[in-house]
Amino acid sequence: MPDPVVAAPIPKPREDLYYFCDETSFIGEDFMGIGGLAIRRDRLSETANKLAAIREARGARGRIKWESTRDVNLDVRRDYVDYMVGLVTEGKIHLHLRFAPFSQYEHPGPRRVYDTVSKMYYQLLLHRAVRNYGTKCRIFIRPDDGPCTSELEQFVEALHIDGQLRYKTAADCIHSIKCINSRKEPLLEFLDVTLGALTAFRNGRHLRPGTRDAKRILAEHGAMRESW
Repeated sequence: MPDPVVAAPIPKPREDLYYFCDETSFIGEDFMGIGGLAIRRDRLSETANKLAAIREARGARGRIKWESTRDVNLDVRRDYVDYMVGLVTEGKIHLHLRFAPFSQYEHPGPRRVYDTVSKMYYQLLLHRAVRNYGTKCRIFIRPDDGPCTSELEQFVEALHIDGQLRYKTAADCIHSIKCINSRKEPLLEFLDVTLGALTAFRNGRHLRPGTRDAKRILAEHGAMRESW
């Protein structure tokens, strides 16, 4: 009798995961911050709707950014930080932060500091996004647009190769890298507020004379929740 035909196992479909990333200002700072927010596709709408509800409840207008923190708009930003903490604690999102001693770096390359930050993004994407999710997910990487991220789209294949060599990830784990304007993406603003507050605290900027009270309060509020 012929050998029975054994059907190959059907591979499980991979989840779609979005990875939003952003950096803080690095001019005149000892440390710069770079961050990534990982969230499944099926949680995008729920999260965006909650952010919209927070804005509406606080009567917020315009962009929700760390840099524009004032007394009049402090509450909505504090609510953003609290919501971020809650999602991380519940395991609904993952937040990756790195504070780099930027003042100690040399900046070779034609674009100087922009190339340095771009390399930091590459390390974040490889050692966090690709390593953590590259075996089970299709990753949609969405950095805030700007000179530091403008060349990242060219490195998909390099990330695939490094991911396979280092972490045995899927050869096509990154679906795409597309830089987007945070004006059009509430999840990037969501990341910006927490990243900005914690980076300010890391630099001790909240203690400097002339720092707005609202920024000091938000930086300290974020740091107190850092045990999340």
